[in-house]
Amino acid sequence: MVAVQRLLNACFQERLPDSSEMKTFEKVTIGRMRDRDSGSTFSDFEFRRCEFDDCEISVAARPELRSTIRNCHLQRCIVRQNCSINTAVVEDCVVDGLETRGPVDIHGAVFKHVVLKGKIGHLILAPPYGLSESNPSPFLAANAESYRGVDWALDLTQCEAKELQLSGVPGRLIRRDPTTQILVTRERALAVDWRSLPLGGSPYAVVLNHLTRYGDDSRVLVAPHRDRSFQACIQAQKVLRDAGVAEPD
Repeated sequence: MVAVQRLLNACFQERLPDSSEMKTFEKVTIGRMRDRDSGSTFSDFEFRRCEFDDCEISVAARPELRSTIRNCHLQRCIVRQNCSINTAVVEDCVVDGLETRGPVDIHGAVFKHVVLKGKIGHLILAPPYGLSESNPSPFLAANAESYRGVDWALDLTQCEAKELQLSGVPGRLIRRDPTTQILVTRERALAVDWRSLPLGGSPYAVVLNHLTRYGDDSRVLVAPHRDRSFQACIQAQKVLRDAGVAEPD
C-alpha cells in the first residue's frame, strides 16, 4: 500500500515522467488522497478489485487548476467513505463494476469517452458548486465549452446502476440503453404538462422540475437496477414516452 500511495502522490505532484505504459494495481487500498488546485494529470492507471477510502480528486478554485483523469480503468473496485471527484476532466476511462458504500458525489467534472458498465452503486453527477445566479461558477462556462468539442461523453449502454443521477452532463452526449434510460430535452419538458402525469414511485417529477427551472439542455433519466423503485421508474418512463416528453428512441 505504501508503494501505491507514493506513486499516486508523485502523480498528483507531477513528478512522474510521461509514459503511455499502464500502471496496474490489484487488491490494494488507496486512502486519504488529497488533490487540490494541482492542475495535474492522473493517467494510465488500472485498478483491479481495489478499495478507495477518504479520497478527493480535483478540488479546484479555478478551471485552470483542475486535474485530468485520462486512460484509467477500474475493475470491480469498492469506494468507501468520503470519496469524491470534483471538477476533474475525465477522458477515455472505463469503470467496470463499482461497489459504493453510500452515494459518491461528482461535482463539476466534465467527461469525454467514459464508459460505465456492469453493476454500479450510487453515483451522483452534478454541476459545479454554484456561487449565485448573478455570480455563477466559472466551471459552468468551462464545461460548456469543453462539451462543444465532444462527440459523446458517457456510455451507459451496459450499465446497471443502483442509483445514477446525471445532472450537469448533456443528455444528448450520453450513449444509453433505451430499455431503461430515456432522454428528455428541456424543450419537450416545457411543451408538455408533465405535472399531470402519473409518475408516482419515481423521482422523475423532481428531475423534470429542475430541468425546466434551471436549464440543462437535456437529461437522461435512468431506471435504477437492483432498487425497489426500478419497476415504478420503468412505468414512469413509458408514461413520459407516451406523452411525448421523452425523445423517441
